[in-house]
Parts: sequence; structure tokens; C-alpha cells
Amino acid sequence: MGYEPRLVCPENGNKYYNRKVNGGYSKCVRGNKSKSCFNPKLDVLPNCVGYAWGRFNEIGNYGEFKYFTNGNAEDLYVRCQTIGLEVGQEPKLGSMIVWRKGKAETSSDGAGHVAVVEVINEDGSIVTSESGWDANKLFWTQKRQKGSKGNWGQATTYTFLGFVYNPAVNEDILRKGDKGPKVKQLQKDLNTFGWYDLTIDGSFGPGTEKAVKDAQGKLGLTVDGIVDSTMQSKLSEANEMATGSTLRTIIVDGKQRQLPGMLIDGWNFIRLKDLDYKFDLAGVTYNTSKKMPEVKTK
Repeated sequence: MGYEPRLVCPENGNKYYNRKVNGGYSKCVRGNKSKSCFNPKLDVLPNCVGYAWGRFNEIGNYGEFKYFTNGNAEDLYVRCQTIGLEVGQEPKLGSMIVWRKGKAETSSDGAGHVAVVEVINEDGSIVTSESGWDANKLFWTQKRQKGSKGNWGQATTYTFLGFVYNPAVNEDILRKGDKGPKVKQLQKDLNTFGWYDLTIDGSFGPGTEKAVKDAQGKLGLTVDGIVDSTMQSKLSEANEMATGSTLRTIIVDGKQRQLPGMLIDGWNFIRLKDLDYKFDLAGVTYNTSKKMPEVKTK
């Protein structure tokens, strides 16, 4: 399955959101018990750090707190690097997004905030799941835009530090259920390669899976519907255009298609190897009498 975002509050008793003394996995402090929303069956909530670490480890389904550092929310960006976690400035699924309030590592001027990236939309916005020490609810989701100041929708008293990437999420692999700009690019590449007529919607559904499996067979790869780095490389290689070439229009059985090629003296020239991915060349007739080439299958 693809990445499964958490868009609803954890269920009661979920061990990733309960301390060890309460039968859970969490190494975080108890949530804000003074709030009416406090739930002893999710005892690290409400609290942004308790939630974020719980979700970060839940994504990996480790059955323990494999990753953890002490500290307030604003301290995580630096402290996570000391335990080998990768950080960066661009959002990735499952990553923690960290803001400081005042000076990091100085709790007297604020503790900062941390949330988890659950969805990355095609327009660049993200949807986060989160909790908060002073919140009157255990959990919420929020759509966030980076904005002109790059603060990802947080109050101006907070400063964006970066994302802490989750090792359990491999964004180089695409499969049924995934969504986002990488799936959209895959659909474009598949249409160029095999003329599958996929809707470019960024959603890896049954149609995209069927096209992936067909392409895998033609590329001599394992037919499993999962797009790994090897398939992405093979697909890019198959679609690679020679220097100076662009996508040229041809007609196949009366329908306009495109292949890499060049326009020379008003004529479309395409590479025969590209046709070979679509047809058995012995079984087609290539009409060279028109300036828009036409392929008729027998």
C-alpha cells in the first residue's frame, strides 16, 4: 500500500500515544492534564511533541519508540540530527515540520511547535496532523501554504526551522494509493512511453497501475505494479530525446500521438526504436507521404 495519512485522532489505547507507565511505547511526558480534552487512554496528548514523536514512530510500525530525543518542539530540528535523522527545507510525507518561538534551546521564551506532514498537494501546500499543549482538543489537521515568508502558515511569532525526514517513508517508490506531483510526472512519462491515455491527476489508481504493469512487461522488468528507481530510470531512458529533438505528432490509426523526434524541412522524423516500444514493427505500415506521419496497424 501507499503512504496512509493520519487524518483522524488516534484511537484510544494506541500505544504510540501512551507512555510506558500506561502500557504504551511513548517516552514523552504526559499531556496537559489541565485541559478538559485530556484523555488518559491517549496520555501524551494534548502536546505537540508527544503527538509528533508518536506519529513519527507509528508510521514505521516499529512496535517501540525507535526514534526519540528529549526537548521542546523547537529543539527537535537540531537534536534529531544528532541521532542520525536527515533534515531539509522541503516537505516529505511523514516528516516532522518544526518551528521555534524565540531562541531554540531556550524554553523561557517559548517552546516552539512541531507537526507531521500527512499530505503534499499538487499546488505545493501540505496537510499536517498535530496536537498542542495549550489546545482544547487532542488532535487536528491543518492545510498549510509555505507563503511569501516561508513560515508554512504558522503565527508570525514562530519561525520555521525545517523538516525532519522519516526513514520509514521511501518516496522513491510509487505504488497504488499514492498521490502527488511525483505520480503526476509518472503518468506523463507513461503516456509518452506507451500512449496509455492516463488522466494526469496525480492519483495512482487502477488505470495507472495497469499502465505500469504493461510498461514493466515491455521494459523487461518484474510485473508487480510498483515503480522503483530502476523502473523510473528505464522509463526515462525509453523516453529520452536526442539533442535538438522535441515531441513530434504522428497519427496512429487515425488518432494523434506523440514521439520524440525532429522537424526537418517541414517533415517529422521519429526514431524507429520508439515505435518498437508500441508495436511489432513488422506489423505496421509507416506512411511517409504526408508531412504528419501516419502509422496504420495491420
